[in-house]
Amino acid sequence: MVFIHVARVDTKPEFVRKFIAAASMLAGVAWIGFATAFPLIRFLTEDKEPFDWIFAVTMLPLMAIPGAIGLFYGRRLFLRFDETSVKYLCGTLAVLGAFQISALLETGLPRRFPQRLGSQLYLMIGVMFAIPAYFFTVKAILPLVGGERRKIRELISRNMIGLIAFLLWGLLSELIETFAPKDPEYPNLVADPWVFLSLIIPILVPIILYKIAVSFLPSEPVIAGVSDKKHRSFRLS
Repeated sequence: MVFIHVARVDTKPEFVRKFIAAASMLAGVAWIGFATAFPLIRFLTEDKEPFDWIFAVTMLPLMAIPGAIGLFYGRRLFLRFDETSVKYLCGTLAVLGAFQISALLETGLPRRFPQRLGSQLYLMIGVMFAIPAYFFTVKAILPLVGGERRKIRELISRNMIGLIAFLLWGLLSELIETFAPKDPEYPNLVADPWVFLSLIIPILVPIILYKIAVSFLPSEPVIAGVSDKKHRSFRLS
């Protein structure tokens, strides 16, 4: 009977929430160590060129961002339930998974496209796999840590649609640059009228699709603890 009682206590949302939060913080520390500390030690102990300094100043902080997200939102989730923290933690894993899928496709498949076009295409494929995984992961975790059950439609955000639109812009740009007719005098440039179309189509198509997709998003719920009058003024501002 004691064992059953302990098992019931351990499966409470608070235990699951703190367990996931602690794992996220540990993963964040490990990521920062492997992604930044070790390269920094190697950088400081080897001969350096001017370009190496630029890489250390710019890239190392960027490489630490996933670990910092794990630490910040893991601690926030450990202290109290916060749906935003769950979304950020799952979103970080989804982004890393998208890059991993893209790298596996680029290195594991025969090269059938130019490198830049292939990179854009494989990254788009990686994101298309990562987004459904993100939806189902958040949908499954929220009830376990004390949150409400969410429909997948409620998990779609403007930022997510904007990311897809941005990737679509890069993919369309590379498609036109690769397959459009080339100028006879300048083989590296596309011929008319594709010069104009190569600027307009990659921008116009993602914007139109973004506007259409955003129009189907559910309206924002009333913020808890905010009066209706204040919330209406907030939405109109």
